[in-house]
Amino acid sequence: MRSKISVIGENGESVVTSLKAAGRADVTWVRGDAYADCAGSEVVVLAEGADVRAAAKAAAVRAAASVIVVATERFASDTSGALKASLFPRPRLFGVAPADAVAAVDAVLFARDETFTVAALCRGELGVEDRVETVPARVGRGGLRAIG
Repeated sequence: MRSKISVIGENGESVVTSLKAAGRADVTWVRGDAYADCAGSEVVVLAEGADVRAAAKAAAVRAAASVIVVATERFASDTSGALKASLFPRPRLFGVAPADAVAAVDAVLFARDETFTVAALCRGELGVEDRVETVPARVGRGGLRAIG
């Protein structure tokens, strides 16, 4: 069975196009509030144009086992809002520079541990306690693997 990826956001076309070109997963582009379309996704990408809090909350309900990747220009602040709205554990929700979205999705789906600059909830790593910061981190199967 092929993996399913959902991209939520009115301006997610470039992410959708890049993911579809790779051809390794079924990709659904969710626009507006058609959040039911993300049901069963392994990865949900929150792209530009998404109401990040509403989309994260909806993805948490409809794709409860997914990893959420926030791929917006304001990925650090949007990651913080998405974490609060979704109540996901920190390994399963992180943010990247939109240009790294496709590579981060590939790392999650295909267990390719790669290092990215991400927005992640830090709990003592790199001297940062209990807040979302932009940090180097290893991403792979299941999402965020290690910070630092």
